[in-house]
Amino acid sequence: MTSVATTELDIPELSSKAKTAYCFNEMKQPLLSIPLLADDGCKTNLTADNIIVTKNNKTVLKGVRDKTSTLWMIPIKHRKKALLLAQDLPSVPVVHAANSAYHQPTIAKLMAFHNATIESLPVTTLCKAIDND
Repeated sequence: MTSVATTELDIPELSSKAKTAYCFNEMKQPLLSIPLLADDGCKTNLTADNIIVTKNNKTVLKGVRDKTSTLWMIPIKHRKKALLLAQDLPSVPVVHAANSAYHQPTIAKLMAFHNATIESLPVTTLCKAIDND
């Protein structure tokens, strides 16, 4: 997936850069960047069921994890109205991504990450691909 646009979310507690969200043709909602939140001084607490983002010991965002997509969904009611339809805009490369294979704490989570990112291939197919180098 490639980001096709950015939008600035209406979250007064965050800097302009941290409010940047990335739009994708394949998704209805834009993605908020965890690294941009961290760079803005936010602490993000992700659990199996929810997300809480704090800044200066104040909760600025709360959300829940979607069971189907496994993404954390944060309801943000007001976005700036300048958001254009993503499918009409040229591609913009993604600067930040929230997921990384390099930061998975266990082998099981690493395998789950790889499985999710390569569209759930059967284990036998993965083993054959690894064996073929």
